[in-house]
Amino acid sequence: MSDVDGWEPEEAEKDLVIQVIRLVIESAARYGDIRLEGRTDEEIKNDIHEYIRARLAEPNTFASPVQYDYQSELINEAQRYEGNGDFNLALMFYATWFEHWLNGMIVAREPMVVLEREEIIRLIRETNLASKTGHIWHLLFGEKLPVDVVQTILKVAEARNAFVHYKWTPNLSEEEERAEKRELRNLAQRAAAAVTQLSAIEDKIVFAGSLDRLSRILYDMWPN
Repeated sequence: MSDVDGWEPEEAEKDLVIQVIRLVIESAARYGDIRLEGRTDEEIKNDIHEYIRARLAEPNTFASPVQYDYQSELINEAQRYEGNGDFNLALMFYATWFEHWLNGMIVAREPMVVLEREEIIRLIRETNLASKTGHIWHLLFGEKLPVDVVQTILKVAEARNAFVHYKWTPNLSEEEERAEKRELRNLAQRAAAAVTQLSAIEDKIVFAGSLDRLSRILYDMWPN
């Protein structure tokens, strides 16, 4: 490798840097450090540049955490197992995605509510899924999650727990096995539809309906 002054990053390294920058900016928008609503593309670009300059100068002055996004990988795995007809494993990954999504949404709500970070963490750790999708969600966001989505989340979690804890029914007939597989397939399809609905809700609440716009702006600033 040449000396630092003459060093040119490889394409793979450039791609990695771009991905990290995009992750940092999406996290900043998620936690309110960069505002999207009511801003033009140029204003958002200027805000992004200012945010990066400030973060490089004083990296500890920002409250918004930057975490690796496991959700895309969870969905990829769920879809892979679903495509292979292994619906129990698909549902395990869908259930994990739902939990990550709910916890992430609750954490992102911290700047807008009168709760300390420790209280948010305690809320995540000590509250069950039914409460997070029910009254806790309503209290934090002022609206309810769609009933069908909540039912799907809870049903998927129930199926995941039954699979993980080996709560299966022995000595099923072939007809019963086929019926069970159809039920699991239908549930996986419902889970995939719920992911789409929840992603749209996240875009509306967190990114003011501008997630695609932010992605386009970031691509304009740092194309692949």
